[in-house]
Amino acid sequence: HHSKLESYVDDSKILLSFTVANVDCLKQQLEEDLYLIANSCSENELLINPGKTKYMLIGTRQNLQQLPEDMTINFLNETITPVSFAKDLGMTIDSYLTYDQHITNLVSSCMNSLCQINRVKKCFDKEALTLIVSALVMNKMFYCSTVWSNTSSTNIKKLQLVQNFACRIITNIGKFDHISPGLRELNWLPVKEQLLLREAIMMYKCVNELAPHYLSDLFTKRSDIHQRDTRSHDSLQIPLYKTSAGQRSFHYRGVTLWNDLDIKYKKLDSLKTFKNELKRSMLEQIYK
Repeated sequence: HHSKLESYVDDSKILLSFTVANVDCLKQQLEEDLYLIANSCSENELLINPGKTKYMLIGTRQNLQQLPEDMTINFLNETITPVSFAKDLGMTIDSYLTYDQHITNLVSSCMNSLCQINRVKKCFDKEALTLIVSALVMNKMFYCSTVWSNTSSTNIKKLQLVQNFACRIITNIGKFDHISPGLRELNWLPVKEQLLLREAIMMYKCVNELAPHYLSDLFTKRSDIHQRDTRSHDSLQIPLYKTSAGQRSFHYRGVTLWNDLDIKYKKLDSLKTFKNELKRSMLEQIYK
């Protein structure tokens, strides 16, 4: 009716955009849509638990500070108060999209796993230990990274400490020894570069239509707009975002990253080759 509905298995979200000027309409429109959803679920014998329903306002600090103090809504006789962060498909999203809480939770979980692995590492050889750390920690650490990789440098440094600890466990590098030889030995990119690699891989998928359409359709080749063969023929059209929030989005970051990428990588004909060649080049540049 007013909102956009998104569902994944048993998890559903409704998204409604508004300006500070029309905030008075927000509550009414949101409650109307929730009422329609509740009726539809009831007709189809589906159960809604209002106690587990989360309601979050997302925006800049300046805009959110201008909102009235009472932003509660009513849903099935329950009063729902806005939360500052909520978990969605394994990610913690906060009102300002800083991902601070997500990184805090992630660091805590990864360090806990690493401490447990460290206690029993003598039971495994180096190859097995590398597989265990990669499966239980590294995969978790970089989950959905294209969403949150625009987080602050402070958060990136926290994740780097996690990676360093994981590296020391596997390679037995001392606490006060430089970590670079260990990372090079494992062929691990530092966190910042690993995030860039993952974004580049996602962009390759989008440009070559290997990603879902809702991602691939975000990007337009300049060659589809300008017929002339120019130096930027293989580049993407830069989206017009004037706000810093827009320029932090994957849409904008991805285009900028892809346009800056050497054409020899863009022309590679398989995803596997693209991954391997780009990672090899990045490793050589960092550890030369």
